[in-house]
Amino acid sequence: MGLITPYLDYVRPWINGNSDHNIVHDPAFEWLIEVDAETGQYTPWLAASWDMAQDGKSWRVKLQKGAQFHHGYGEFTAKDVVHTHALWCDENYKGRKDPPSSGYRSGICAVERIEVVNDYDIVMHCKGPCLDMPFYYSSASDAMMFSKARVEREWNDPRENPRDQVRRAIGYGQDLMNGGYRQFLRLTFARRIAARSAPRA
Repeated sequence: MGLITPYLDYVRPWINGNSDHNIVHDPAFEWLIEVDAETGQYTPWLAASWDMAQDGKSWRVKLQKGAQFHHGYGEFTAKDVVHTHALWCDENYKGRKDPPSSGYRSGICAVERIEVVNDYDIVMHCKGPCLDMPFYYSSASDAMMFSKARVEREWNDPRENPRDQVRRAIGYGQDLMNGGYRQFLRLTFARRIAARSAPRA
């Protein structure tokens, strides 16, 4: 596939993230919530369900079980949601080399903190009423989920170039990035056997 603009030619959507990033990420990555292309309705993806509190200030999110990251990075769990939230919202997050500046950031970071109940159950606590949380954590936004294990294994390696993550991007979608990358020119994917890693609820 062709890449669109040079400053978007990396797998870091928390920097200048927009719809162009979604085009690059869609084959290999997944979001908590999917927007149905025909109906426009929110449907389960990595999240099995999401329920808003009566005061509108928090959401209880149940996660799908069994979604595996590519390249042996393990199962998607609550820790990866906390990690992804921190990439956009924690300016001092260890491992991220560049400050976040996505246009969607204000909505994503309306979630102030994420309480982990267990590996498959979280509570998103907001700064105030956040009725539009499903939008900002859906495929309409750029908050696709990233692997915390990858950061722990690779981002702390001094040999790792954070601007070259695209070569070994770790997702869990139906395709995986196979290394066919030339900066500003192309990015290629290899089709996996599974249609998608996260089962529909």
